[in-house]
Amino acid sequence: NPDPAHGTRSLVVLTMSEAAHNRIRRLFDQASQLPAELGQKFLIRECGADANLLQRLRAIIAAAADKRFLATTDSNRFPKNQNETMTNTILITGCSSGFGRLAAERFARQGNRVYATMRGVDGKNAAVSGELLAIAKDEGLDLRVLELDVCSTTSVNAAAARVLEESGAPDVVINNAGQMFVGVTEAFDDEELARQLDINMVGVHRVHRAFLPAMRAKGSGLSISVSSVAGRLAIPFFGVYHASKWALEGYSQALRTELASSGVDVVLVEPGPFTTALFPTSPKPADADGRAATYPAVVPETFEALGKSFEQLFESDDGSTDPMHVVDRFAELVAMAPGSRPFRSVVGVNFGVEELNKLCEPQEAAVLAAMELTDFATLSTTSSKPQ
Repeated sequence: NPDPAHGTRSLVVLTMSEAAHNRIRRLFDQASQLPAELGQKFLIRECGADANLLQRLRAIIAAAADKRFLATTDSNRFPKNQNETMTNTILITGCSSGFGRLAAERFARQGNRVYATMRGVDGKNAAVSGELLAIAKDEGLDLRVLELDVCSTTSVNAAAARVLEESGAPDVVINNAGQMFVGVTEAFDDEELARQLDINMVGVHRVHRAFLPAMRAKGSGLSISVSSVAGRLAIPFFGVYHASKWALEGYSQALRTELASSGVDVVLVEPGPFTTALFPTSPKPADADGRAATYPAVVPETFEALGKSFEQLFESDDGSTDPMHVVDRFAELVAMAPGSRPFRSVVGVNFGVEELNKLCEPQEAAVLAAMELTDFATLSTTSSKPQ
């Protein structure tokens, strides 16, 4: 929102309850039946008695004149797994905190054999490693902590060798490790950009190369990669991060088609903003030659305001940024029958990405059909080894 008096801008991220969300959707539907010049007046009049709803409505109208407004994906809309007991071998990267740490404990308590991997198990993450091993001992869980740095082929291959020797091909691989670089895009040098891509994209490929031969030979398996709503849209200051997640999206979509005949499923989970260590630990550009300082004042001011808006979102007590929502989705995907899983799952504040995915899905299917590649869109559910 521009502030002409002070020449500054403030950014506000608004979350809303499901009831408010549904009410606004109904009002938009009613307004769409009116002439354009009357629709907005109708919306404001209908919300006028509710200051909070009116504030949200004005933000929505300013953001988009259509229905693709900020919303929170309702995690309850996903089918719940009624049988909480599982017996899979599951490998998870990035288990030192956030989704990975929570998922490792969740899956282990469900009866799975879990390899909770991270870098620095004897160094920077020794304390976390010890906590997980203590949980495993105290609760009698098959929870194993393993060194794995997704940026090192040697480290990934060593971890894979141990897993394959002890347990054979994993049933599930969850590519969760990642970082989010933020700042003026031009200010990142080529090495910083390469580092972001190495962590979020190339690291996933290293893990896949280590485990896919065994999974293909078995004729089954599931790869879940943590993408982001940032892999489907773009906003200022996240250009380097967007590049890594957009790359992951395209890579995963192609890989899904290539592995379909082998019985190995590939899916993405696209979280919105969640209360994890991702944002607080986001690397900024070194900017050795001071490029960011040469931008107009509105750029650094907006970057600062955007950071504050995310902080306010994370402080919300409505539960919309609880990372367990993402872990719940992991569990639901694992429990689904092969061949029934959606490629993309949006979780949390979705910025319209859920609707975008729905619009793109038939177009993406049409491309395969036009190229006579529809067989690549169907997961093989036979257990026989592919020829």
